[in-house]
Amino acid sequence: MRKFDASSEAEPGGMLVCVEQGEVRLLGPSGRWTLPAGFMVYIPTMRPYRLVAANPATVTLVKFTASETDWRHPGCWTVPIPVLAREMVGYSRRWNCLRDPADALANSFYEAIGRLFADWFDRKRAMWTPFGKAPEMQRAISFARANFDSVCVAEAASAAGMSERTLRRRFRDELGISWREFITELKMNKAMELLRNRQSVTETPLRLDLAVQVLLPWHSKSILECFLAYFPRTLAARSSIPNDRLTIG
Repeated sequence: MRKFDASSEAEPGGMLVCVEQGEVRLLGPSGRWTLPAGFMVYIPTMRPYRLVAANPATVTLVKFTASETDWRHPGCWTVPIPVLAREMVGYSRRWNCLRDPADALANSFYEAIGRLFADWFDRKRAMWTPFGKAPEMQRAISFARANFDSVCVAEAASAAGMSERTLRRRFRDELGISWREFITELKMNKAMELLRNRQSVTETPLRLDLAVQVLLPWHSKSILECFLAYFPRTLAARSSIPNDRLTIG
């Protein structure tokens, strides 16, 4: 495990980043992601990025050629690491990033991984906080981030100098997410931050009672339900509570 701060103007063939231990921040042209252990993100071909681990972390990087992946999203995407992906990424370590282009076995194996992206990444965008390109959108996002626990769309629209209806439309059209999805992302990121401050998610098991303790102060039940739906595999994998008890009653 080590700290790092790495960047690239463009990854020519795309790169899969698997966070094994610690936490990693990814910054791209359209936003940023905070990735805890157990998550992976794909950075598409020719996409500039910056990867930062402020504290020691372990990641596995898998680099592809442009023709090896079946990528169906407009930018970076993150998901919990599927079991099959973990096994295949582990096996890919037998080759380094400078693998021989004439190695038929390596090429076939990497193409098999890349073709599975369509299935592995088939879910809504998550862990993402958009930047916003237009100044008014940046104002709305900044206002929401500063007041995430109580902000409503009308207040954010007023701060941005536009109507509520216009703000909702511009979130959909310019960012590809709804206002509600954006607020959920903010709250999930804050939940992870609070959990980190109480107990390291990456160094000790994450127990459900910790999530309850931290999240109950915020209109509890709806947020907790969102949290469990958002990180079901992570909570199940890191909790001593059986899967059938990861429900809200």
